[in-house]
Amino acid sequence: MMDGGTLWYGYIWDITERRLAENRIRRLALYDPLTGLANRRMLMDRLAHAVALSGRNKEYGAVLMLDLDNFKSVNDTKGHDIVEVGRRLAGCVREADTVARLGGDEFVVLLECLGNDETIGNDKVMAVAEKIRSELNRPYILGDGRHVHHTSVSVGVAIFRGRDRDESEILKHADVAMYEAKDLGRNRTCFYSKARQVIVDTRSAMALDMQTGLDNGEFCLYLHPQVLKIGMLCGAEALLRWLPRDKPPVSPDSFIPVADSTGLILPLGEWVLKQACTIVMDLEKYQLPEDFALAVNISALQFADENFIKTVKRVFHETGVTPLRLKFELTETSLVQDMNRAGNIMKELGSMGLQVELDDFGTGYSSLNSIKNLPLTALKIDASLIRGIEKDESSRAIVRAALAMARAMSLQTIAEGVETQSQMDYLAKEGCDMIQGYLFAKPMPYEEFISYLGRKLKIA
Repeated sequence: MMDGGTLWYGYIWDITERRLAENRIRRLALYDPLTGLANRRMLMDRLAHAVALSGRNKEYGAVLMLDLDNFKSVNDTKGHDIVEVGRRLAGCVREADTVARLGGDEFVVLLECLGNDETIGNDKVMAVAEKIRSELNRPYILGDGRHVHHTSVSVGVAIFRGRDRDESEILKHADVAMYEAKDLGRNRTCFYSKARQVIVDTRSAMALDMQTGLDNGEFCLYLHPQVLKIGMLCGAEALLRWLPRDKPPVSPDSFIPVADSTGLILPLGEWVLKQACTIVMDLEKYQLPEDFALAVNISALQFADENFIKTVKRVFHETGVTPLRLKFELTETSLVQDMNRAGNIMKELGSMGLQVELDDFGTGYSSLNSIKNLPLTALKIDASLIRGIEKDESSRAIVRAALAMARAMSLQTIAEGVETQSQMDYLAKEGCDMIQGYLFAKPMPYEEFISYLGRKLKIA
């Protein structure tokens, strides 16, 4: 353009694509790509803003940590779209509140401006939590359009006001409360408490000590003999014991739940299997009864692990054991999550020569209908029922029914916790095949078991 002899040049760029690309990048950085909800980064930004706002207006806020109970296995195996969960959650809160997906089946809800009264604020949070549970408990139509799945949700709540805690600590407290909800039976809401934090801290310290103990050889196996009803030795159960070098022995009732909740049960379980294989191989030098077998407890978490069969085969290969003298004890919890998968795994174990027993029978919801198609070899009647034989008709009735059911299914029966001769006499009369309990022997270290074995088998 000419203006008084000056020449001007202008350039025009279309930045539409660049702006769209920037928006896409921003969205990927701040939002979950599957559900469109806030991701962890955006949640932390929103939570920092909420804490700062609470510091100024002195109003309460809350973080709700949600975990869908038993949902992951369905999502993995049935292809259910978790977007539906996000949609339902978004419909339960105000527009100003934040719903975030941290990954998998874990969601977080951030509630702001709940007022200055703590009681009223807690009531508002509980109302939202119960609305969320009600919505997420409604049936889901799975991806194939033909199957319906029911789930539930465990909710952990951390209330905050002002800047007394930072964002990470608030999330941690909500997580602690959520795990309390799961520990109490799932499908419920729990508020964070300092008492629960003490339990969590104690468990965390024990978990660290357990890992150190495993590395330092502080764990060992005790063997608890099993006998036929005529008194002849027919096997033993391998029981895990923790004997810290500088502390008293730790009860399995204390450390096994911690191992389960922290995932340490997986390396511990593999260690137990290796030790059991080594023991079985060493026992072969004795003239064992033909039907002698060593029982190994398999936890629900081990059984659910996708690498369970691979781990078992690898341990067998590394130790060179012949698994015919091994048997696995599974609890009902291990089986009920997915009966088809459980049946397939048990068949594969059977093809290796392993016997598979159902442990703690009579304490859960096992029934003939639920287990009749599983390739079990034995039912183990729980000690709590055995203790009631002498004075409780309902315990006697359950024991009789269990023994009759096992006979109808051609399964062997084992009674654990037998402590008196009258219990033994009753079980023998009712046709129980094997007995385990203090009446015959206590669990003992392997060296002591060898001496016991020599006496029972009259080995020189």
